[in-house]
Amino acid sequence: MAKVGETVKAGERILREAGIMNPEVDSRLLYCHVAEIDRGSLFLRERDEAAEDIEREFFCLIHQRAKRIPLQHITGSQNFMGLSFKVTPQVLIPRSETELLVETALKEIKSSSKEKISVLDLCTGSGAIGISVAKLGNEILREDESTSEIEVLCTDISRKAIEIARYNGEKLGVEVHFAQGDLFEPVLPEEKSFDMILSNPPYIESHVISTLQDEVKFHEPVLALDGGKDGLDLYRRILKSAPKFLNSGGVLIMEIGYNQKEALLSLIKNNKNYCESSCIQDFAGKDRIIFAKRID
Repeated sequence: MAKVGETVKAGERILREAGIMNPEVDSRLLYCHVAEIDRGSLFLRERDEAAEDIEREFFCLIHQRAKRIPLQHITGSQNFMGLSFKVTPQVLIPRSETELLVETALKEIKSSSKEKISVLDLCTGSGAIGISVAKLGNEILREDESTSEIEVLCTDISRKAIEIARYNGEKLGVEVHFAQGDLFEPVLPEEKSFDMILSNPPYIESHVISTLQDEVKFHEPVLALDGGKDGLDLYRRILKSAPKFLNSGGVLIMEIGYNQKEALLSLIKNNKNYCESSCIQDFAGKDRIIFAKRID
């Protein structure tokens, strides 16, 4: 019978031969998933004999990953902002880069003096952005002994996405509202004004999608990727409509593609409803977040 460490190494070899980008990491994560242990426990058990049933299931998952099925679809979850979110092929897998959007929103929340901070999350997908802002933002306010509270509405055009986002909200014990519809379409009259609008909309140019990794182009929803000919279709619509739904001095915060900064800053500048705008770079030095403020 093979040792745990040998089994993990065998899985790594299969993934490397299949051209998987991080074979060692993925092999270890899949073994931990099957054995229901963390990576520290895996290190301690490397010399133990691998149980036959675990080994059998592990190699089954390894072969799925070798076929370029995303790791997160195999395990059914993705960590984001320290929280575990359910993901399926019906929603975009939350990326670590998007955490910068949440961090930017949390800074705004921390500096706010409002009793109620209303937030709208457009194109919510798994709900990662809106749910994280609600959970972590309210925790920050409680720590600061603030009486303020955050109310979040998440919308998405996909019914399946809303179902998954709602599940994630319930699983994480976060009170967030969800509505299906195209961008602002499902916003009710009594929810017409927000202090903050957040979005990670589809922003990949249509012609680029066929060049993406197999894990993305074959397994993630095109609806959540395709931003039109120049990748800016959804941004144009959001920038045009957002002022109608933002309170005076409210902010719009969106994730962008690495090459879209100048085009978006120009669109904002030409829209007289915004008084200021800026771009925030991620840890890799890439333009990542666009920030725009509605005129007071």
